[in-house]
Amino acid sequence: MKNSIKVLCLLSAVSFSAGAVDVGSQFNYQGQLKESGSAASGQYDIQFKLYDAESNGNQVQSTQFKDDVEVEDGLFKVDLDFSDLPFFGEDRWLQIEVRDGASNGAFTVLTPRQRINAVPYSIQSEFVKDGNVFSSSLDDMGASNGQVLTYNGGSWGPANGGAGGSVWAESGSNISYTAGNVGIGTATPNAPLAISSTAVVPMRVNGGTNMFIPFSEQNSQRGYIGSFQTGPGTNDEDFELGTISGSAGHLHLVTGNNEPRLTVSDEGNVGVGLTTPAGKFQIDSDASTSEALRVRIDSATKFYVDANGGSSVGTFSTPPADGLRVNGDVKQSLSSGGMMKYSVLIDCTSTPTIERFYNGVSSGTVTAVAGSAGGKCIIDFPTDIDTRFWQASAVFAFTSSNTGTRGATCRLNTGQTDQLLCERFNASTGALSIGQIMVTVY
Repeated sequence: MKNSIKVLCLLSAVSFSAGAVDVGSQFNYQGQLKESGSAASGQYDIQFKLYDAESNGNQVQSTQFKDDVEVEDGLFKVDLDFSDLPFFGEDRWLQIEVRDGASNGAFTVLTPRQRINAVPYSIQSEFVKDGNVFSSSLDDMGASNGQVLTYNGGSWGPANGGAGGSVWAESGSNISYTAGNVGIGTATPNAPLAISSTAVVPMRVNGGTNMFIPFSEQNSQRGYIGSFQTGPGTNDEDFELGTISGSAGHLHLVTGNNEPRLTVSDEGNVGVGLTTPAGKFQIDSDASTSEALRVRIDSATKFYVDANGGSSVGTFSTPPADGLRVNGDVKQSLSSGGMMKYSVLIDCTSTPTIERFYNGVSSGTVTAVAGSAGGKCIIDFPTDIDTRFWQASAVFAFTSSNTGTRGATCRLNTGQTDQLLCERFNASTGALSIGQIMVTVY
C-alpha cells in the first residue's frame, strides 16, 4: 500500500475566555491520507511518534497508537497527547505510520516527518491565572513562605526549601547539604547518600585518564578503586582495587561472619586462610577442612592436598598421611638425582630385543643392538648416561638342563656416552649365556 499524507491543520481552533483556561496538553491533529494517489476511505491504524530531529534522532515520549481511525474522502482527525514535557521550545517532528485497519502487519512509515510549528493559540501553563505573566499572576498552589514548587512526575506542588528557596548551600561554584541524608530514588535515605533503584545500572561513574575513587577513614586514606596504574605490565583497560600508595595496610576479601578469606599484604604476598602470608602464595588450612587445595582440568582432579597432610597427583584418591600418591609416570631431568631414569628388560641373544622399558627422562625410545657374541648386547638410550649410575642383573629360570647361577654386568660401550655394553654369563663357568637382563639407571 502506497500512502501519502497532507497536513491540513496541526491544532484545532481553541478559544479562550478572559480568565485562565486549563486546556491541558492534548491537541487535535487533522490530515489527509491518499492511497496510490487517490483519497483513501475506510478504517486505518495510525501511529504517531515524536522525534527531536527531522531524520534519525531520538524518539521523545511514548508512541501514540490510534486504532481503526475513520478516514473519509482522505480526511481524518485524531486527538494526541504527548504531555507538556516535550514542548519547551525545542524543535519537534511528528513521524506518522499507517496500516490497513483490518491488518496486524507492519506499519508503513510516511515521509518526510512533519515539523511541529508555532500555533495561533498557545496552551497556557496551569500555573498562570490570566493572559499576563507577573509574579502576582502565578498560582501559589497553596505554598507558604519559604516553600518552593516541585514536580513529582505527575503534578506540581509546594515543598519545603532552604534559604533562597533551596535546601542546598552555595559557595562559589560548589553546593552542599549538611542537614541530613540525601536519597535518590528513596524518600527515606538511611545514609548520607542513599541510592535505591531497580535499574540494571543504578549508578555510573565516568572519570578522566587514570581515574580513581579514594576511600578514607577519619581523613586518612585507606584504598581506592579505579584505573590509576601506569607502570610496566599495565594498560588503559585495566581496573584496580587496592590500597593507597605508601600504605602498610593489607587488602582483604571478606565473607561469612566478616572473616578475611583472601589477603594481599603490602609486600604483595597472597594468603588464603590467613592474614599474614609469609610467602608469595600461602594457604593455611586445618584438619576440619577435608580439602586444603584442589586443581582440576576438564572437571577431573589432577592435584589434591588432603587434610591428613598428604598429596595426590593425577588422581582424587586419598593419599597416605604426610605422603604422596601419584597416578601416572614420573619424570625427572637427567642432571637431577633421587629418581630412576631408565629401567630396561632386554633379551640378550644374537638378535636382542627390548622386552619392555621405562623412560623417566624423556619420551624417547630405548633400542638394542647385538654384541660380538651370544650373551653380549648393546643397549642404546635416547640420552647420555655417562654421568649416571646403573645396575644389571640376570633373569634366570632354573631347569634340569640349564643349571648354574647366572650373572650380568654392564659398562659404557667404548667411545659412546649413551650406550651400555652388557654381558650375561654362567657364574659357575664364566661362559656367556643368552637370556634376559634387567638394567636400571639412576
